[in-house]
Formats: sequence, C-alpha cells, structure tokens
Amino acid sequence: MTLIKKFSRFLTDLHSQLLENYREYYNSKIYPIRAVYRRQYLSDDEVQYLRPVCKSTNSVIKLTTFTSASLDPEIAMNFIPSSDDRIPCLFEIIITDEYKIEESDAWDDTQTFANISSLSEMPEEQEVLFSLLTHFRVKDVGDLIIQRDGRWVPITLQLINAKTTNYAYIVS
Repeated sequence: MTLIKKFSRFLTDLHSQLLENYREYYNSKIYPIRAVYRRQYLSDDEVQYLRPVCKSTNSVIKLTTFTSASLDPEIAMNFIPSSDDRIPCLFEIIITDEYKIEESDAWDDTQTFANISSLSEMPEEQEVLFSLLTHFRVKDVGDLIIQRDGRWVPITLQLINAKTTNYAYIVS
C-alpha cells in the first residue's frame, strides 16, 4: 500500500492524460478502434479459472492494472516468446460503443483507453492503453492452438460499461 501511495500522483496524472486522449479520440470519430490484441502468459490454473467465468451469468472481470494492447495481432504475438511452464494467451479485446463517457458524467471515467502510438517511443507497436479498473466480459476461452511458429490459447474479451454491470471477478 505504501508503494501505491508513493506513486499515486503519477498514476492519477497518467489516468488524467489517458482520459483526455480518450475524449479526443471519441469526439473525432476518425479512426474507430474495434479490436485490440494482447499477448500474456497465464498459468494453467488461471486459464482453467477463466473457462467457467465465461460460462457464468456474470462473466465480467475487472483489471486492477494499466493494460496495454496492440491494434495489430501479429505485433501482439511477438511480445512474448514460448515458455514451457506457462501458457501464452492471445487476448482479442472487442470494443463496442457501449462505454461512451458522457461529458455530463465526467466523474465516472473508469472505462478510459486511448491509442497512444503517437506518444510512444515505438509507434510501430500501435499501442492502446487501458486505464485502471477497466471492466471486460469474458466472451470465450478457446482451446490451445499449436502451430509451427508457436502455441497459444485464444481468449476473447469485450470492453463493457462499468456503470451498468456488476463484476464478479478481479484480475491483476
């Protein structure tokens, strides 16, 4: 908890900048983001934990960290090489218009995300950053895919509106 307090100003500033970029993106309607991709290792227990979550009546998870993803699935696939003891997962995150932040409800800004490619040292990564406490519905946890260039479990999430949904699961 001490570490969180130590960095609270930085985290608040990062979230505020992300919110500003999100509002600019949403108001521009120039480049609608419909899906982003994230590759991440999970333990077998974590993958097995997500399987019943997606089949439950309340299949919502809340992430407790800032989370990055890429607009390009091939870029996301290159982030983590294979491992023997953990399972590489490719998250496809579907983005709908359900989460729009209304100017009249500026205090509820938890579903903030932005394409930060233009701010990045590596714009070719086409990075999209989600803020703390973002809610997703677990739509699908697929079977292990094995190809000559690697293996992974496909997992589909959908960004959802935190105001209209109760969540049952928290993921760090």
